[in-house]
Amino acid sequence: MANFVLVAGARLGAWAWDEVVPYLRAAGQDAHPLTLSGLADKRGVPAGQQSHVQDIVDGVEGQDLRDVVLVGHSYSGIPSVRLRSGSVTGWATWSSSIPVFRPMARRSSPPGRTAGRW
Repeated sequence: MANFVLVAGARLGAWAWDEVVPYLRAAGQDAHPLTLSGLADKRGVPAGQQSHVQDIVDGVEGQDLRDVVLVGHSYSGIPSVRLRSGSVTGWATWSSSIPVFRPMARRSSPPGRTAGRW
């Protein structure tokens, strides 16, 4: 069984993973959604990239998790990658902040507009 640590992106909290958690648990995995400092229910808490890295470390070590799959959504991919390249090893990091590249001619355009002009 893997422990999925789900880190919400900017402007989001752990609640962003509410629809994902049941699927992971139904598949026999464990899920641990995490809110970064300064966001959602942690609004007002001093925050920055280093504190966000520490939030993730605290979330994992505080629950004594092993076999961690770290899932960083959007902005949270940044502290997740910084953590991965730090002293903690053996964690997989994935971020969904991957742009979709398509040729401009194939994009659909709003009425009266051409691709590349909006």
